[in-house]
Amino acid sequence: CTYISSITRNRIMSKKDSSTITPSKNAFTISILSSAGAGVISRILTHPLDTVKARMQASQSFGRSPLDAFARTFRQGGLRSLYSGIGAVLIGGTPGTVLYLTSYEAFKKHLTHLRKDGRREEKGNNAAVHFASGMLAEAVACVIYVPVDVVKERMQISSREVTFGSNKNPYSGSSYAALRSVVATDGIRKGIYSAYGATLASFGTYTAIYFVIYEDLKERAALKLYGRRDHCLSPEYYVVCSASAASLASFVTSPLDMAKLRLQVQKNKILGNERPYRNMLDCMRRIYVEEGGLRGSFRGASARVFHTAPSTAVMMTAYETFKTFFSNKFP
Repeated sequence: CTYISSITRNRIMSKKDSSTITPSKNAFTISILSSAGAGVISRILTHPLDTVKARMQASQSFGRSPLDAFARTFRQGGLRSLYSGIGAVLIGGTPGTVLYLTSYEAFKKHLTHLRKDGRREEKGNNAAVHFASGMLAEAVACVIYVPVDVVKERMQISSREVTFGSNKNPYSGSSYAALRSVVATDGIRKGIYSAYGATLASFGTYTAIYFVIYEDLKERAALKLYGRRDHCLSPEYYVVCSASAASLASFVTSPLDMAKLRLQVQKNKILGNERPYRNMLDCMRRIYVEEGGLRGSFRGASARVFHTAPSTAVMMTAYETFKTFFSNKFP
């Protein structure tokens, strides 16, 4: 019995050592490869859910629930309708995801290094590092994310029922044609970079809250299972941690996301209308006053969670798994 226990203990220790996160001289390359792969996989699998979320937020009458909105979108145009804007997401969103995750890792490493002074690590300080790293990473990534988001969302809500006005919609073709249309009619600052501040407020707040919760859940799970916070987890734990964090963060920040979307897709020259909202605060105030208070402000929140939780779970699980894989291949 003693011999068997010794063998079992040695196997566990060996497994723990081989699964511990260790610094790599190829860390930057590994992060790029991992984030690119994770971004492509998650966006392909969950883009239809993002389309449903966008259409529900753009219109007060589109869909009684996420499932009803999903079925309605599919009836209108099949998979092509559900995957509206996927070209812009894959071509522009993938570099955005790479910039987003590599920036987060870089900021987290730098801020952690600045904070260390030989004292015992404090949970509150870790949360502050994760919050700041998430916000800063989103500020960097929004340089790519905002144009992608503008084109994607104008294409996603291009059906007659949810667009403003009665003119022919210019966003029902390819992503490139939609991009050209935005630039031609609205320019750079008011077109592809419209609602930049609102996007940063929405995405940045979401990301900051998400990483605080995700990193805490991940460290708690590793500590409970393996006795140390920096131990790698199996994929199912990454799924649970990321989905839980994304669900809470996406629900809390849903009013910001709705205001951001309304500002990005609101009436323009081609659709024959003036812009109805002056800024993000005006948009949020009018939604609250004119669309039913908190119920109106959180319209589409369930659809956002319905999209964000699986999307983030797939992305972060793939990212963490790829990091472990590439770290073993390129130590």
